[in-house]
Amino acid sequence: MLKHNYKINTEIQTIVVTLNGDLVISDMVSLGVEILQKAKELKYKVVFDCRQSRVKISMGDAYFLYVDHYDHIDIGFRNVPISYIVNKEDWSFYSGYR
Repeated sequence: MLKHNYKINTEIQTIVVTLNGDLVISDMVSLGVEILQKAKELKYKVVFDCRQSRVKISMGDAYFLYVDHYDHIDIGFRNVPISYIVNKEDWSFYSGYR
């Protein structure tokens, strides 16, 4: 089960989301909608801290995440700047190298 918390840093206009547990597509989608809506409204960036989580999705799921799950809700989610802090074990997934 994925646990998360987030903090809104007004000084640097960023939402920092800390994730703990397995990253599965259903949890990622519901959390993503919540965070992306908030970031878009505030015109903030998002940082996902994934150091305490493990990727349990395929590269295909990640590649088509917006097309399959977000675009029909709000195409503007694509304009929200996102970055990831990742753990060593999942580095190849996030960097695109396998």
